[in-house]
Order: sequence, then structure tokens, then C-alpha cells
Amino acid sequence: MVIEPMHDYGDAIQAVLAGPGRNFPFEYYTVRFQTFARNPYTSFNRPVRHLLLDSSRIDNEYAAREYTRSAYHFNATVETRYQLENSYRMGKQEFKNRELTALNQDLAGFQFDVRSSVRSNLESDLVITEGGIALEHRGKGRQCFIKTQFALNTRRAQAGLDVMLLEEPENHLSHTWMKRLVDQLSQNQDTQLFVATHSSHICSRLDLRKALLLGTDQRSGMLKDLSEGTAEFFMKAPDNNVLEFALSSKVILVEGDAEFILLEAFYKKVTGGRRAHEDHIHVIAIGGTSFKRYLELAGLLGTKVAVVRDNDGNYEGNCVENYAGLVNDHAMVFADQDNTRKTFEIGLYHDNQAICDELFAPGRKSLTPLEYMLGNKAEAAFELLDKKEDELVVPGYIVEAIEWVRM
Repeated sequence: MVIEPMHDYGDAIQAVLAGPGRNFPFEYYTVRFQTFARNPYTSFNRPVRHLLLDSSRIDNEYAAREYTRSAYHFNATVETRYQLENSYRMGKQEFKNRELTALNQDLAGFQFDVRSSVRSNLESDLVITEGGIALEHRGKGRQCFIKTQFALNTRRAQAGLDVMLLEEPENHLSHTWMKRLVDQLSQNQDTQLFVATHSSHICSRLDLRKALLLGTDQRSGMLKDLSEGTAEFFMKAPDNNVLEFALSSKVILVEGDAEFILLEAFYKKVTGGRRAHEDHIHVIAIGGTSFKRYLELAGLLGTKVAVVRDNDGNYEGNCVENYAGLVNDHAMVFADQDNTRKTFEIGLYHDNQAICDELFAPGRKSLTPLEYMLGNKAEAAFELLDKKEDELVVPGYIVEAIEWVRM
């Protein structure tokens, strides 16, 4: 074992030794281990400089201290750290000499001193602050955001931060702050990011083509073959349920709120009282223009999908030709084949005319029950569910969709 001064810091060592007082600059010394053949023992080598940010442990004292230490190493060069450590140790010694001398004069056999060791040094005492408030005293969500921002904005001394691992960064964040975090992560170019998340917003906004999906029943998959148009659609579209879709084995996609409100009741009626989740089926409401995007996802993941949509007055064109190439054994489109029943509300009204007239005719002079249903889709669906759930007749194409997806 050889303990010797580092030759690159000879001037700094001389400057410390030339200063006043007794100050031995051991921070500038190195310890080397050699075999008898004078070959060096190699210490553990970290070829990839990484930082883990786990929001589930965000308030853990050890995790906070380790994060601060890592961030300190990224932002301060080795030489700077040696200088700061030396100054900090001498500051402690000065405090002892100035403040504890009087106390120690009255003590016999022992003395008070200030701890100065590897467990009580500058690195262990450093904290990160924002606006004068220590990071550990901020809320958990704010801590997560600040730590991520601080790490990505580091000056990357000593070759920089190669990899950053984020464990569920959405934890403790409001929707607004989560959007800010995603925007910050998407602009990163220098550090490779690995993000574990249960958030559809984060998953889609950071480009689905880079996602590795891990689901139940050994379901997993990569979406690198997703088309650029579909990937960009999910990055720009309103918040969606893409992650719920991708991690489900069977899905019923519906077009709007009215269908979503009533589908659970329809499912129970068709299946004799069973609920969709009992058959591992997930129901998702999406905009009608998004069906093709989700069907492309289903093709890559092998998800069984039943699309329930309106025919919009042209069943053959809108519901058959429009999905050519996307329909297969695991993906089917279901719609009313009667072009006069062009929307869900029209078909529902004709199958349940007496019930709808009873609920929506009284007290209305200018609107017919069907006109009211078309103008107030979600409200009408909720009223039907609330007052007539057990009496409703399920439209035939929805019965077919439920029976098919259950197989």
C-alpha cells in the first residue's frame, strides 16, 4: 500500500502548506495498492455514470443524501472537491479553536471536538436548496421535479451523466407538473433515460416507439415498428388510455361517452350478470378518428379488440372498407348495418322506443325524445342507466361485439 501526494496537485499542496496554522492536506493524497510484481489492484470500475431517481423513496434520508452526493460529483471537478473538502475541514478546526476552547479548559481527561471523518464531511453535510429552502423540506412532488431538473441540467463534469433512471416520476405530481416534467424529459439530448411508468401520458408523449410494455399474463412487447404517424398522433392527441389499452388482453373500444356509460349494463345483460373486468375485458372510450391508431397497436401486441362505432349513414364505406387491412382474427369492427340507424342514439331509441318516450317526452314541447337524446347524449344515457337499466334492449351489433370479444 502506497500513500503519496498526487503530482498533478503539487501547486495546490504547496499553497495549503504555506498557509497559516497546521493544515496537512491529506485530501490531495492518493492510496494505491500494488502486487509484489508492482501491478495495480483495480478498483471497481463504473463504465456508465448513472443516477437513479426513485420517487417512492424520495423522502428517504439516505436516498436524498446519495442523490446530493452524486449531483455534487457531477457538478464539481475532482480538484474543486479537494479544495472544498480541505477548506471545510479547516473551518471545523477553526470553530473548535474559537468556540470550544473555553468549554474544554474546564474538562479533565477528555475534550469536545467536531467530527471530521468520511461520515461527517462536506459531502455528507451538503444539501440542495431552492429559494433558500432545503430540498428535503419541499413536497414530494416538488422534490422529484427539482431532482430531475437538477440532474439533467448538470454541467456534466468528469465526462458527464450517461444514464438517468426514473422510477414512476408521475408519483406525487399534479397533472400540470407532470406535463412540465414530460416536456423537460423530451428535450433532453445528452443523457439516456430509462423511465418506468404507469402513466399513459408519459408513455405516449415520450414516443411509443421507444416503449417496452410489460403486462400481466406474461404479456409484453416493443412498439418500435409502430408507424411514425401513429406515434406522433399519440404524442399530440389529447390525454388517452393508450397504456391501459396496451396492457389489456381484451378490449372493447367505443366511440363516445354515451356508449361507455351504458356498456357495462349491456355487458351484464348479455352475459347473465357478469362484469367486463371479470372476463379480463377493458372498455375504453375514444374519439371515432382514433380507431385505426389503436388497431395498429393491437396488431403489434396481439390484443383482441372489438371496435363499436356508428355507421354514420354508410356502413359499407365507414365500417368495412375504412378498416381494410386492420381487421383480422383478433380485431373486428361492429356497427349497425342499417344506414338509417346512423348513430348509437338512433338505434337505441328504436330498440327502446317506449322507454325513451316515457323518460324524455314529458315536459318538452319543441324537442322529440330522439332529438333530445341526440342533443344530450351523455345525460340521456345516464338517465337510462339510472332509471331503466334492467329494461333496456341491447342493440344487436353491441350484442355481437360482446359475444365475440369474450370467445
